[in-house]
Amino acid sequence: MKSFLFDIDSWLSSKQIHQMDPYEEVGYLHLLLAEASDEHCALPTDEQQLAMLSTLGPQWFKPTRD
Repeated sequence: MKSFLFDIDSWLSSKQIHQMDPYEEVGYLHLLLAEASDEHCALPTDEQQLAMLSTLGPQWFKPTRD
C-alpha cells in the first residue's frame, strides 16, 4: 500500500499520543508507515527489527516515561 487515510485531528487530539514522549511518537508513526508499506500490511514480531523500523534503536528497550 502506498497510501492510507490518516486522520490528523484524531492524532493531534489523542490522549494516548499525548502520553508518549517525542521519540515514542515518531517511533509509532514509523511503525504505522512500515506496516502500511508492507506487502501483507504486517509488522515483524522480532524486537530487534521493530526497534530498527521504529528508528528508536536501543531506546526501544528502555522503559517509557509512565
